[in-house]
Amino acid sequence: MFPDPAPPLREECPSSVAEPIPAAERDAGGWVRRNLADPARARETVEAYESLGFEVRLEPLSPDDFGPECESCALTACRSFVMVYTRKPGKDDRATE
Repeated sequence: MFPDPAPPLREECPSSVAEPIPAAERDAGGWVRRNLADPARARETVEAYESLGFEVRLEPLSPDDFGPECESCALTACRSFVMVYTRKPGKDDRATE
């Protein structure tokens, strides 16, 4: 009656979650912050951006991604979502995994 739970993110996502890199390094590498994704749906997001010709990077959230008004839910969101970054192919590779 109910669908099976989604597999763990690292098995679900073709571009599994990468270790976060400093924002300045990520920006210098041409990565653009796009959106939050639920790990169970991250594969769809990755496939959509890749079909448009983008390289895709998934990173875990950190409390620094939230403003002071969101402190109470930041810990839950940090464990529940990933941030999607994209860049055009052929950009600087200094900010890759």
